[in-house]
Amino acid sequence: MSNLYPPHYHGGYEVRCAQVAEAMQSAGHTVRVLTSTYGISPTPYRKVATRIEVQNDVHVLRSLNQYLYPPQPTGRPWRIRQAWRELADARAFVKILREFRPDVVNWWSMYGLSKLLLPLPQRWVSRTCIGSSTGG
Repeated sequence: MSNLYPPHYHGGYEVRCAQVAEAMQSAGHTVRVLTSTYGISPTPYRKVATRIEVQNDVHVLRSLNQYLYPPQPTGRPWRIRQAWRELADARAFVKILREFRPDVVNWWSMYGLSKLLLPLPQRWVSRTCIGSSTGG
C-alpha cells in the first residue's frame, strides 16, 4: 500500500517502494501494490478510472483517491462526497484482501490516503509492517 507508485511519483520513497516490491517478486513472493490514481488523467466527467498494470512483473492496482485538497466548505455536499470516496477506497481494499489473501500488508506512505484503510487488514492478515523510505 502506497499513496504514490512509479512511474507517477514526487520523490524517492515511491521508487524505493517499487524496488522492494520488485525484489520480493523476484524472490518468489506474489506481490500486489494498491496505490492512488495520482498521475492518471481524469475522464471528461472528472472521474478517474481504476487501472490495473503490470510493471516489472509486479501487479499494480491504481484505484485509491487522493485527499490533498485546499480548505473546503463545511457544508454537507462536500462531506458526503468525501465519505463516498473513502467508502469506495475501503471497498476496493477489502476486495483485494478477500481475493488475494496476503500474508503481509506493507504500508508505505499513507499521506493523502484515507486513514480508514489502516485497521482493515486485521480481519484477513496476521501481519502488517511499515515500510521506510530512508532505509531504516
